Amino acid sequence: MLLHLSPTLTNALRSFIYTSLLLHLGTMVSAAFSLTMLSDLPSYARKIAIQDPESLPAKAMYEEDHAATLSSGIGDTTLLRRFGLGRTWECMKGHMIICFVVGCFCSFITIGLWVWSVEALRAGRHSCICTTWPHCPSAVCGLSFTLSWPIESLCTYKSLLI
Repeated sequence: MLLHLSPTLTNALRSFIYTSLLLHLGTMVSAAFSLTMLSDLPSYARKIAIQDPESLPAKAMYEEDHAATLSSGIGDTTLLRRFGLGRTWECMKGHMIICFVVGCFCSFITIGLWVWSVEALRAGRHSCICTTWPHCPSAVCGLSFTLSWPIESLCTYKSLLI
């Protein structure tokens, strides 16, 4: 199906599609880096526990009661930072969330514009262009007609969908 869209709409659709694609690719890259950093968390925690016996990873490693040590009222991000995860992970997490949200927004705008343009074309595809007016046999020619008209009628059918 070939759609005859205006150049402005075509450029807008193309821009939103490519922006959405690039943002979702950025989300995937950030997610891969975040998973790599999180998979190295035990190594970071072990290194901190060896260097500082009073650190939270050392207490969690050597004490029996892990629940009291780990649930000391601090947030998840602070807990991960104390176990050795740096600010780079926080930047990757922020980048991943922003790219995902804005990419989804661009995708929804793209789908909305595309549906709107297709429905606008379908609504106008049954328009009758009378080439022989005032000799047109129909009083409603120029507004619309149904497909029950014969092909040889004086009104020509102009299809916007091919």
